[in-house]
Parts: sequence; structure tokens; C-alpha cells
Amino acid sequence: MKKPEWIKKKVNSEGFQVIQNLMMNLNVNTVCYDASCPNIATCFNKKIATFLILGNNCTRNCKFCGISYEKPNFIDHNESMAVLKAIEELNLNYVVITSVTRDDLIDQGASHFLEVVKLIRHKLPHVRIELLIPDFYASKSLIKKIISLKPDVLGHNIETIKSLYPKIRPNSSFFDSIKVLKIIKELDPNQLVKSGFMVGLGESMEEIRELIVEISQTKCDILTVGQYLQPSLAQIEVKKYYSEKDFMVIKKTAEYLGIKKVITGPFIRSSYNGAEIYNSMFFLDD
Repeated sequence: MKKPEWIKKKVNSEGFQVIQNLMMNLNVNTVCYDASCPNIATCFNKKIATFLILGNNCTRNCKFCGISYEKPNFIDHNESMAVLKAIEELNLNYVVITSVTRDDLIDQGASHFLEVVKLIRHKLPHVRIELLIPDFYASKSLIKKIISLKPDVLGHNIETIKSLYPKIRPNSSFFDSIKVLKIIKELDPNQLVKSGFMVGLGESMEEIRELIVEISQTKCDILTVGQYLQPSLAQIEVKKYYSEKDFMVIKKTAEYLGIKKVITGPFIRSSYNGAEIYNSMFFLDD
């Protein structure tokens, strides 16, 4: 399939290398690098990164994802201190923390989220924290632990439409992901909740609308929708490149269905411009 012109992004390597060297020196993983995010140069030049905890090997093997599917890493209990140092070095006021899925662990890594976030809260209480969590098999008790951290934003991505899950996310459940969003709002109606999905995997506009309906019914506050871009030849091919007009239709559909904040576009990813999106929530009309 011919790639559109917009897919070519200019890269400023200077800022990229500074951040990449810092992360390597501190032994800190970022989803930006490990998942081959198309916005990595833009974000690194702004001294912004999404921290990836619990190692960089995932147990799910989703067919769109650039993160490696290998034997999971041992839990590094120095990781929380390394992430803290990176936040201090970059002088961040807003951080996004996500993780690989760890089905090999009894609590799927929930306690490690607690360890990392509690240290940041203790040492840098002014820092706003956004968490992007795996599905934890929709365990209410594990999600409750995460909510106890009082993240400023709590996210869980649906990723794709229901009918594509068997092919695209064979080891995950669409219903678990929807349930995660519902549980969060059930446990804390005031918690800001974010979700996101990709287009270009073979879905139709009607299926996109049906997905947005299901997400809106969870009372999700923020929705991000971006173009799927193949990280490497090892992942599934792009089935369609969506136009700016398509993204505008998706945005208006989600807004009409009651989602408070909707961000759509080719390069939109769930944690992209996280601080700006969070701050904008306080200026929305009642």
C-alpha cells in the first residue's frame, strides 16, 4: 500500500540523543523507544517521555505492537529510583507511566506500579502523574490498588474494535478492557479516565462508531484515536490510511456521544501531549 506524504516526519536528532543517552545511563525504558512510537523525536526534543516499567518484554504478543514478546524480565526494584532520577533530570512536572503486561506475576505487576508512584509522590509531590495500565484481567481488587494511588489521569487503551481482537489481540479480551474502564468509574466516579484506539487495522467506520458507543457507556472522559503505523515488518500491515476528514468525523462522533475530550489525528497516541490534554480538562464547559 502506498504511504501518504504526511507519514514523513522531520527529525531533530540532537534532543533525541540527549534523552536517549539519559535513559540508557539510568537503565530506564520508554514506550517511545521500545514501541517505536512515531512521535519519539518530537517528544524527546521537548524533554518528554512515557516511562515503561516492569521491563520491556510483554506476555501478550499483540500483532500491532513493537514491544518484544519474550521471556519476561526479572522485577527490578531499583527501577522506581531510576524513574525518579529521570524525572528530576528532565525537570518534569507531568509524567506518564505505563507498563508491559505481566501475566506471569501473581498481581500482574500492580504492586510495582504502587512502588514507583509512591516514591514519586513522596519525593516530588508537585508532579502530576498519568498512568496507562494493562487490563489486569479486569480484576477489581488490582484496579482498586491502582486507584488508591490517586493518579491525575488513569488510562487503559481498548486498541481496536471487538471483531478484530481474535486476530490482532489473541491473548487479550475486548470485554476485559471495557470492564476495566467501567470498574474505574464504579470505584471512583471522579477519577479522570482516558482510553484510546487505533484505526487502519481493517475496521469500518460503522464498527468505529459502535466501538465509541461502548467506550462512551463506560463514562470515559478522554479518548484518543490515531492511525496505526506498522512498527516493523514483524507486525501486521496497515490496511488503510485515514484522511484528516475521516479523523474529524471520528472526533465529532465521539463528542456527539458524550465523551468530554476527544483527540484524533494520524500521529495521535494515548500519552501524546498528556499534560496539555490534562490541563484542558479544567477549561471545558459544564
